[in-house]
Amino acid sequence: VQVNSMVFQDIFERTYIINLPERLDRREDMIQELYDIRADLIPGKVDFFPASKPNNWKHFPNRGSLGCYLSHLSILKQVHQEGLENVLIIEDDLALSKRFKRVSNELSNCLNNVDWDIIFLGFFPYKGLTLHDYYQSDSKIIYQSRSLTLKATENPTQGTHFYAVNQRVYGKLISFLDDLLEKRLNDPSFTEESKLGKLDGAYLDTAYFLFRKQHPEVKALILCPMLGWQRNSRSDIRLSKMNESGINALILDIYRWAKSTLKKNLENINPYWFSR
Repeated sequence: VQVNSMVFQDIFERTYIINLPERLDRREDMIQELYDIRADLIPGKVDFFPASKPNNWKHFPNRGSLGCYLSHLSILKQVHQEGLENVLIIEDDLALSKRFKRVSNELSNCLNNVDWDIIFLGFFPYKGLTLHDYYQSDSKIIYQSRSLTLKATENPTQGTHFYAVNQRVYGKLISFLDDLLEKRLNDPSFTEESKLGKLDGAYLDTAYFLFRKQHPEVKALILCPMLGWQRNSRSDIRLSKMNESGINALILDIYRWAKSTLKKNLENINPYWFSR
């Protein structure tokens, strides 16, 4: 008997996809990603969330980094106020693994049977680290396995494109992010030194790592193998001169599409695509 695969609304109480309203290209790409796993936009269950676009980013590196920070923080405050059990937060450049439909039921079982506060379903290794530093085993074996594993890691992760938060940590996380935001807005030198170099809390993934360091009791886990990564598309955080001109933009769009498609088709063959 074939069991239907679960989708986001079956696994999480609510899913938010952060998207700048003018980025219709990313919105359409995300709708296609949902379609590919037989999921739909369902008001109150799977929604687009309008990303923040601040006019003044003070001492943050750029508008995009502050907008990203504020968007995620706004979602956390909203679901905390509504008392939701958990939330899945997605950024609109997420590419979903082709394995998602096959392992979605297992993912649901993992979340129901494991004590967790934050789970990164997709991430990039922090600079200087490799997937082996996170998985603590051969990445090729992990990706060839037909099962999922949840692991704790003391390493920082890069990317906030695909993660979930449980309600019991909302209050702590919001308080920490609010405090860090105030410090970082008013002090451009506010960073923390570590063996990995300077950790700048202006970037949300770093802020999450600093939160985990301050609250070691928080159960933050990574999914092995990951089920999503960032799709190659024009960034609203780091804009280059090439992005701004017509013919170069077209060439870059074709290149990004080809690279993202290749990643999806090769993910079971070469997992090291996901460390880049």
